[in-house]
Amino acid sequence: MPPEIVYLAAAVMIIALVVMVIVITGRMRRIESALSEYSEKSLKAVREEFRTNREDSGRQVKLQMDEMRNSMKMLGDMIGDRLTDISKQQRSKLEIFTEQISKLTETNEKNLKNLQIKYLPN
Repeated sequence: MPPEIVYLAAAVMIIALVVMVIVITGRMRRIESALSEYSEKSLKAVREEFRTNREDSGRQVKLQMDEMRNSMKMLGDMIGDRLTDISKQQRSKLEIFTEQISKLTETNEKNLKNLQIKYLPN
C-alpha cells in the first residue's frame, strides 16, 4: 500500500476522531445545560415548598394561639363566675349566721335579765 493512502487514511481517521470529539462535546454541553436547568428548577421548587410550609406553619401556630387564648379566657370567665357564686353563697350564709347570732344574743340577754331578777334582790 502506498504511503499516501496510509497518510490519507490516517488523516481521515484523525478528522473523524476530531468530529466525534466535537459532537460528543456538544452533546455533553447540552446534557450539562439540561442538568443545570433541572437543578435550578428543583432548587426553586424546594425553596417554594419550604416557603409554603413556613407560611402554613405560621398560620397553624396563629390558629393554635388564638384557640389557646380563647380557651384561657373562657376558663378565666368560668372561674370568675364560680367565685362570684361562691361569694354570694358565703354572703347569704354569713347574713343568716349574723341573724342567728343576733337572736341568740337577744335570747341570752333576756335569760340573763330573768335570772338576775329571779336570783338577785334589788
